[in-house]
Amino acid sequence: MKAVRDCFYVHRSNLGELMEAFPDLQGPMLNVIISAKDADWAVAKLNIGRMTLSLIESPDWDSAYEPTVGASMAYDLVSWEGGPPTRVIRGRSANPQIYHMKELFVAPDYGGFDVDAARRRTAAIARIPGIDPRRKGNADYWDQKMREAGMPYDRGRKTRCPGENPGRTAAGSPRPC
Repeated sequence: MKAVRDCFYVHRSNLGELMEAFPDLQGPMLNVIISAKDADWAVAKLNIGRMTLSLIESPDWDSAYEPTVGASMAYDLVSWEGGPPTRVIRGRSANPQIYHMKELFVAPDYGGFDVDAARRRTAAIARIPGIDPRRKGNADYWDQKMREAGMPYDRGRKTRCPGENPGRTAAGSPRPC
């Protein structure tokens, strides 16, 4: 689970960790998740300060180094009693927001991407000087910093990992790095 201030993030496949960490909110969170079982979301964000649970799309979760933050369905855990979300927020199409450290969102045995490679990438990025923490969530800024550092990146671009043979990587397979 990734924690940022009052917010806690998990991938859809790792909801048990969120439920375990916040047992008093299991009932309301479970009601929201059941109501949205057919929705195409990847990340659950629990905001303790606002008492909301957001279910967020991320269409490139398994394939991108830093996945895109998509549209969000937010539910007020205190007042929501069923039906549509309390609020729907559209993802930004120009200069979208992105997630970092995606390996923290999933269980260690997650099979959608190489969790160990994602950890190594995070460690390598931590050694890059001059990254503005207030801007790193914006794809355009991040891509520029990754280019400057000689790190692979992708925002819908055809980018290869170092040593990756594009002729041998099956479409839809997890990224090796």
